[in-house]
Amino acid sequence: MLYDYIIANYQKDEPIFLVELPGESRESVRQEMKKLTDEGKIERLYNGVYYRSYNTILGTKGKVSVEKFIQKRYLEADGVVSGSPKSPSALPSR
Repeated sequence: MLYDYIIANYQKDEPIFLVELPGESRESVRQEMKKLTDEGKIERLYNGVYYRSYNTILGTKGKVSVEKFIQKRYLEADGVVSGSPKSPSALPSR
């Protein structure tokens, strides 16, 4: 089951990219993610990006970590580290 895979491989505030998930086809993965979203087990950040649903100690809904999203989406794209937040390549050129 896809939800068991998500629980085992993703932390509660970590972004889950649709392309990372195993499945027979992209369509079947999308349908399963829609079902999990409707059940409230995961939240949709935007198209193709989800995160595990959780409540904070204050009783509010937790959000995805911005730092983890940036790290995973832009700095470690496709498992290849392409920079760091403080590297010269991350700074705008003059």
